[in-house]
Amino acid sequence: MESETTTRPGDDQAAALASTRAAVWQHVLVRNKVLNESQWARCLTAFKKHGGELFVEQILLNEGWADQAMIENLRRAARMVVWGQLLVQSKLLSKEQWAKVVSVYNEQGGRGSVGQILVELSMLSEKQIQPARQRVAMVLGAPKLVVPAAKPAPKKPDPADDIEEIADIDDLEEIEETPKRPAAKKDDDDYGLSGEDDSEGPTKANEMDWVGTVDRETKHDFDESAIHENQIELVDLDEEVKIVVNNSMTTGKVDPNKLYVPGQALGKPAAAPTPAAIGETAPSGDERLPSPVPPGQLDPEAVKYIKKAVDVGASDVHLPAGSPPFMRLNGEITFFDAPPLSEEQALRMALGFMDDAQQQRFLRHHDLDLSYEHPELGRFRVNALLTFRGADIIFRIIPKGVPTLKSLGIPESIGGLTEWTQGLVLVTGPAGCGKSTTAAALVDMVNANRHDHVITVEDPVEFIHPSKNCNVTQRQVPRDTASFATALRGALREDPDVIMIGEMRDLETISLALTAAETGHLVIGTLHTKSAARTVDRIIDVFPTDQQAQIRIMISEALRGIVSQVLIPRANGKGRVAALEVLYNNTAVANAVRDAKSFQIPSIMQTGKKLGMKLMDDSLAELVTQGVIKREEAIKYAENPKHIPG
Repeated sequence: MESETTTRPGDDQAAALASTRAAVWQHVLVRNKVLNESQWARCLTAFKKHGGELFVEQILLNEGWADQAMIENLRRAARMVVWGQLLVQSKLLSKEQWAKVVSVYNEQGGRGSVGQILVELSMLSEKQIQPARQRVAMVLGAPKLVVPAAKPAPKKPDPADDIEEIADIDDLEEIEETPKRPAAKKDDDDYGLSGEDDSEGPTKANEMDWVGTVDRETKHDFDESAIHENQIELVDLDEEVKIVVNNSMTTGKVDPNKLYVPGQALGKPAAAPTPAAIGETAPSGDERLPSPVPPGQLDPEAVKYIKKAVDVGASDVHLPAGSPPFMRLNGEITFFDAPPLSEEQALRMALGFMDDAQQQRFLRHHDLDLSYEHPELGRFRVNALLTFRGADIIFRIIPKGVPTLKSLGIPESIGGLTEWTQGLVLVTGPAGCGKSTTAAALVDMVNANRHDHVITVEDPVEFIHPSKNCNVTQRQVPRDTASFATALRGALREDPDVIMIGEMRDLETISLALTAAETGHLVIGTLHTKSAARTVDRIIDVFPTDQQAQIRIMISEALRGIVSQVLIPRANGKGRVAALEVLYNNTAVANAVRDAKSFQIPSIMQTGKKLGMKLMDDSLAELVTQGVIKREEAIKYAENPKHIPG
């Protein structure tokens, strides 16, 4: 016969989860001053009386301390606390990496998904994230809240009230010895507001004791041993997570009354945002957010503005709420002769260019990158976003057909870079300078002149490369692959000869690009740098100091050439022309890179003109002399204005 003290299987785990859950909520509610110490003690007493089976959210609702919208936002903050503790304790992330995740989360106004941020930052794969996501759901549970009947607002607890026993998270250890209690009727005694309490004495209600430990000496690859512990131990991450409480941000300076919610009129205070309004992703993915526009239903006015921009040769079109539509023509902003778009107009215009999945993603996260093709107008690289005034959508017009170097006004000698069978070719310059177009022209030369397998990774895909003599495989981030790094890791096993990387934006992507270039592949990539020398320094500085000497050696051996470019308005006002800085790797350049003397590269380029090298100032001076651009425009981009002829 079993002893009366024998606990049922699973009781220990249930008690441990209850203890952890209470600790998380104490952290969120007390630290963010949602509840004072007396209120938290009252809440914890009710939690204990039901053996941890009564959700804190229900207690908050019953006491009138929070409404459903506020509770949803508090759950978001609680979820971030659990994510941080799990990832840091399992040693999948360092505290510094978690700080970066929190920084991105806060920059998104608390709208992002932690899993998506981790993937986009190339910190973890989806396979690694899934067990943690399950554990987070287990810790917080999924309460089905019951809205209590209306009753007079409860009197706010006075800290001076005589509370004989203030419970603390430490007292939850007693749950391990207490059988689960059946749910009782909801009266004052059931919620721990009267009657006797079984806690043993007063403690500090603002202290947290995360019961249980994780072996910190063992590194985990996010398997069962890493995250499926009953409890987790507190790690002080010192990172604030913004949460919305009663229409005010408890940390940071963002006023949620200025955050735009679709369908809300300008100038009216925003209601407490719901999870859908601020981008919460439903765990199951089944929750659908209403869209005022059917997928693919284009707004005729939007099409008219885009057609006009295409006809006059503009590079970009903007359709923002609260402003007249405008385009970028010859590098300058030009407004259409039209009234400002209302919030509703701008939102309809933006959503009309999206399919169903894209609409749902935009409505949740308020940011979206995509490529769009119109049968008459052509292809566009598109970004949609929400601002405090409403929706905004920007179109980068992609020329019809893949351009050639000649059509771009770029010396065809640069095409010689595509003849290498392995190595690294970089196209650099500021945003909007035509880097992607030049890279596409180089890929087209490979496609026409070689018999190879070409893989491109872009965000999003801009130019479509029909297979000519090569087979061209084009992948779009995040539609076809989670990230640039994920695609590159896969590409090395996909029998490529040439790899084109739309943007080398982080350490992992750059590292994989160098590896691919060293292992027998020609890699064409883009970077946001102004000159050849800065490009070399930019790549090296991405790596930790103790690795930089080895990276210098790798670059000196793998680099084939760098093309840095800017687009400058023509003197006759008809479009823009590219000014180029060209570097080809040779013994002198390789030695300068290897010996950390990149400051010598401009001098080497100056003496290497016979090899086809050219400094940006020389290119600008040549264009001014030919009358293609004005001197005052050239000076804006020159390293040394004295080199530009008067």
